[in-house]
Amino acid sequence: MFNVASCQRHSLIPFPFPFIWLLSNPNMSQGILYGTVHTRTILAVGLIRSFHLDIEVLKKGFPGHIEHFPNGKVPALVAADGLLLQEVIAVLFYLVSLHDPSSPLLGSDIRSKALVLKYLSWGTTEFMRPVTVAADNILGRSSCPYNKRLVDDAVAQINIHVQELEERLIYKTFLVGERITLADLFVATCFYRPFGLLLDSQWRQDHPVLMRWFKTVVASPYLSYFFDSFEYAT
Repeated sequence: MFNVASCQRHSLIPFPFPFIWLLSNPNMSQGILYGTVHTRTILAVGLIRSFHLDIEVLKKGFPGHIEHFPNGKVPALVAADGLLLQEVIAVLFYLVSLHDPSSPLLGSDIRSKALVLKYLSWGTTEFMRPVTVAADNILGRSSCPYNKRLVDDAVAQINIHVQELEERLIYKTFLVGERITLADLFVATCFYRPFGLLLDSQWRQDHPVLMRWFKTVVASPYLSYFFDSFEYAT
């Protein structure tokens, strides 16, 4: 059962070896996921919720996280058998396959599976690169003082990527095939920061194709838990 645990509940977990505890705990048989409200963890949490996986979801930096994953990146998964898994594409494929290795979310044939991987890779690298630059500047997480030129350049790059998506979506409902896949779900989550910080109401009015796709995808049970109460930039 999905559960975002409190620190108090797990004060006695024998970290830094959570997978040993997992193997002996019948109430949490499938693992621990570190990362909650971060762009690359939104979908992972949604999959756990929707599939009712027995995976504990803990905040980044919770005891056990850095011990097993010194780089501190999320999502980070400790499986019940001791597997330590990072990188969002690997984690997403693991979670879906844990539920159903033949899930259409992964693609229905070799062509669609390859395209799903293409969009996942594109989202976490090409698209997220300028998003991270802009968000870090605005949120004060950059190692340098706020730089408007960097933000403007990043938004310009985001707009180029949006144009790439719209060229596909003007004729299609989804990015791959006729059904929603991990490609749609993950790329939609990559707009979490842009829509919350950068792309205002006028921008959204000017991009009906992208917004139609985005609203369709985030209304799915995998993402609605997060985006139903999402506040857009004004």
